[in-house]
Amino acid sequence: MDDFWSGVGVDLHLEPDAADGRRVGLERALRDAVRDGRLAPGTRLPATRRLAAELGISRGTVKSAYDQLVAEGYLTARQGSGTRVAELPALREEAPGTAPHARAPRFDLRPGSPDVGAFPAAAWLRALRRAIATAPSLAYDYGDPRGRIELRTALSGYLGRARGVLAPPERIVITSGYVQGLALLTRVLDGASIAMEDPGLPFHREVVRRNGGTVLPVRVDERGVRPTELGEAAAVVVTPAHQYPTGVTLHPERRRALTDWARARGGSSSRTTTTASSATTASRWARCRAWPRARSSTWAPPPRPSAPHCGSAGWCCRRSWSTRSPTPSCTATTTPRPSGSWRSPS
Repeated sequence: MDDFWSGVGVDLHLEPDAADGRRVGLERALRDAVRDGRLAPGTRLPATRRLAAELGISRGTVKSAYDQLVAEGYLTARQGSGTRVAELPALREEAPGTAPHARAPRFDLRPGSPDVGAFPAAAWLRALRRAIATAPSLAYDYGDPRGRIELRTALSGYLGRARGVLAPPERIVITSGYVQGLALLTRVLDGASIAMEDPGLPFHREVVRRNGGTVLPVRVDERGVRPTELGEAAAVVVTPAHQYPTGVTLHPERRRALTDWARARGGSSSRTTTTASSATTASRWARCRAWPRARSSTWAPPPRPSAPHCGSAGWCCRRSWSTRSPTPSCTATTTPRPSGSWRSPS
């Protein structure tokens, strides 16, 4: 006599034990659910008639169980509002060792954290309603692992118009963010060494290591990353517009040196464009976008402001480059993305 209350808006698994009678078994199952916290205070229970029909018992049995739990203080019953779980003092006490909630800072200056208060919720909701109203049923399936063709087509136009990157839709891969894009790049290189700016975000280096890659730190000075220190790296990840945490812009001579390195060594260059969508950095980005067409890729999160838990996504624009890995690079765009998804630390 077990069932789920999914049909009445309460997802709770009940296993009434009828050994001592159906009423007693139902009482015990409900009492345990309240004590365990599976039924939170204020939760409205289904009507006696509906619960009786779902459990296959009489309505009188359910009503008697409700009345007993009301008398014990586990439930409350009020005319017109139904039967609800009561507020029990023991359930409101914090568990031993529970740390108190930290007070939110007045100003959040953590790197990589957008101003979520500026998120355009109204415009987002309008766009969401419009898209859902016209989306075909297949849009809710898994679909192409590279992302919906409609989104990749729109991004293709945006990249050429706003960022000077010419990329057809078939060379764009939608990811859950920059971190997943970096993980994909590492897996494509199949354990090869990846040069990364030093100083830089330690979390990004950990992403490379956890996906089988080897990190080669490359120093950064007032002109950006030093191409002379790339050594035997198979790829280099740079932030040409605004290097973190120094904020320097990659010098044109360094950019040309990276281009020559990629062509001569058969390596690949991957650049991130976190701030390139703002008007203040448009000119800097324009100076940093002439990269080798044969061996480069571009990774970026969506334009700010954006909420990390609402529309968090990234894109990867890849040229037709290959690596020293025996696995062709095109495989990464046609195989399912990894199930494990990392997010940047807050």
